[in-house]
Amino acid sequence: VTLFWDTVFAETYDPSREKPAGGYRVMLEFFLQDAAAVDAKYAELVGFGYHGRRAPVQTNGPYAAMVDDPDGNVILLTNDTP
Repeated sequence: VTLFWDTVFAETYDPSREKPAGGYRVMLEFFLQDAAAVDAKYAELVGFGYHGRRAPVQTNGPYAAMVDDPDGNVILLTNDTP
């Protein structure tokens, strides 16, 4: 798990990003085994009713997807395997 405070990544790959008002918002990163695991976990979480913030995509770095948890935090699912 990585606590993610990098606004550059968030601003680049999260088109719906808004700066939080009145407090901090956290991005938690979970590293998964491969791109298929990122796809599967994203589909599972969205299927459970979590808000899909960013569908899986190959970024300039990791393969990544973003989901909002019930508290409004961003969950970043990544795989860095080439």
